[in-house]
Amino acid sequence: NKIDNAVPAEEIAVLYRDNKDAFPIARALEKMGVIVSIESDEELFYDPLINKFLIFLKAINFFGQDEELSQALHIDWFKIDPALIFRLINQARSQKQNLLDVLSECPDKMIKNFYNNLIEHKILAQNESLLVFFEKAVRGSGLLENIISRPDSWEKFEMVNSLFNEVKSLINTHPEASLKDFFDYLETIKKHKILLRNKKTLIKAGQVRLMTVHRSKGLEFDFVYITGANDGHFGGRRKIERLPLLPRVFSLIDRSSDDFDFGLDATDDERRLFYVAITRARKEVIITAYRLSLEGRENLPSSYLSEIDSRLVEEKSIKDIEDDFNKNKHIFLFESKQQNKNTFNDRDLVIELFTRQGMSVTALNNYLECPWKYFYQNLIRLPSAPIKSASYGNAVHKSLRDFFSHLKEEDTGVDSLLASFEKYLNAEVLTTEDYQESLSRGQEALRGWYENYQNSWNNNVITEFRIKDVELGPQIRLTGILDKIEFIDLSNKVNVVDYKSRAPMSRNEIMGLTKSASGDIYRQLVFYKILLDRFENKKYEMVSGEIDFIQPDNRGNYKKEKFEITDKEKKELEELIKKVAAEIINLKFWDKRCQDDKCYFCSLRSMLN
Repeated sequence: NKIDNAVPAEEIAVLYRDNKDAFPIARALEKMGVIVSIESDEELFYDPLINKFLIFLKAINFFGQDEELSQALHIDWFKIDPALIFRLINQARSQKQNLLDVLSECPDKMIKNFYNNLIEHKILAQNESLLVFFEKAVRGSGLLENIISRPDSWEKFEMVNSLFNEVKSLINTHPEASLKDFFDYLETIKKHKILLRNKKTLIKAGQVRLMTVHRSKGLEFDFVYITGANDGHFGGRRKIERLPLLPRVFSLIDRSSDDFDFGLDATDDERRLFYVAITRARKEVIITAYRLSLEGRENLPSSYLSEIDSRLVEEKSIKDIEDDFNKNKHIFLFESKQQNKNTFNDRDLVIELFTRQGMSVTALNNYLECPWKYFYQNLIRLPSAPIKSASYGNAVHKSLRDFFSHLKEEDTGVDSLLASFEKYLNAEVLTTEDYQESLSRGQEALRGWYENYQNSWNNNVITEFRIKDVELGPQIRLTGILDKIEFIDLSNKVNVVDYKSRAPMSRNEIMGLTKSASGDIYRQLVFYKILLDRFENKKYEMVSGEIDFIQPDNRGNYKKEKFEITDKEKKELEELIKKVAAEIINLKFWDKRCQDDKCYFCSLRSMLN
């Protein structure tokens, strides 16, 4: 009734005690045509799509094992006839053959596709790092294509990214980890009943918001429904004696999560939590409790209900609601009237992500190269393993940041610079071979760079200067990280330095004036000029931008190129950014393709309806 009476759906919240309470409420509301957003952290192991992907990975990890292989055959995106699967499994059993051998001889097209896919990914698992394998498995297994075609594609991408983050966590502590190590890691987590959570970040207008009371802290809504206000749920929770955990396992538990509770000061904590729930409402709070449990046992209301000032309470009869439910209970047997359609071409969601993330110069350059590269890499952030050159560049940038930060006090010397580089390179995800090659290359380049510029450094600098919120126009928020700002004199005039860990380029190449050059690097300097001119009333006046190549040329010479950015160049780039932003916000790029016929990102776009 509230939505029918023009109450915005996003101003209605349904609060519950535990994450598991969300799903029956969400299903019931969706059956009645109410669009909802579940904002509780979702358990990855409970998601059917993530489970299918893990089944596929398990068939690769336990390659040739009939049980894991037969489960993978049933994954729906492979489109294999279930009757054919049954016949093949029965054939393998009756003839005492390995199921994989049976599949290799089957002439069915879908079986051949599945078999070849499995073999290809088994080879990848044996020859690539775990992160690279995982990225390629997401793209090549059929998972990515399945997600793109779903009405809840945004949410599923968030879940895949959460799983990818678990892979990164394992790699951070075990750089040489394999697919087997990943499954051992998951088994440890499951054994100790530690939940892997997907932290939901998308919030869309027009959806009733479902969340735990913990999650609602700091938020307010016009109307709040509190469900399950029963003894044992809110208050009176049974304290469980828990077995001691090893410190390493205990450290994996998210102690800020909704389900973490060791019974410490339980009564006071529960009362405070119920108070939080009530005070989320600006206008009205509706509290419900169950008379009977699912087992038919009588349930008592929470004792906290009696503590509310009776002058503020109006008890409502639910007879009319029950009568209406009994008359219309058949609707709960059928498919939901209205599903949450958070598809990729949902303009509201694109606007939300664009305004939240802002526009960096890297994102802008990606869009100009290919709108779909920007869409998948910058907007929805398709899982991708760091490439070797990026890991090398990260270590170089961080070591130079530390070096110039210390240079304000003293020159710590080349050995300190090289040790810093080695430390940061060691933190990157690299194979042993790539690490050794990058270490040798970086130490040689940085030693030569240090010796070349040792007596000419400006130590009046700001390193890694972050700018988060520069407004260029409505919904256009610019962001950037400037490697180094050098003060030219005692005024606010500065030279902005950007490090490049690649071999030097000519001045014309940097500016995009040669046939094959894109001009991305020069655009970066102009972008920084826009940022600083709009940062805190032009706190720093950028009079020049400089590209500092850390790698020498073929003759061993080091090179810097300095530019003065004109107002005309700045104005032209501002107009280009506004044009690009308008295309993104209004989805005008939707039918665009880049000039590369073999572009991977454009091929992903072709999968969309």
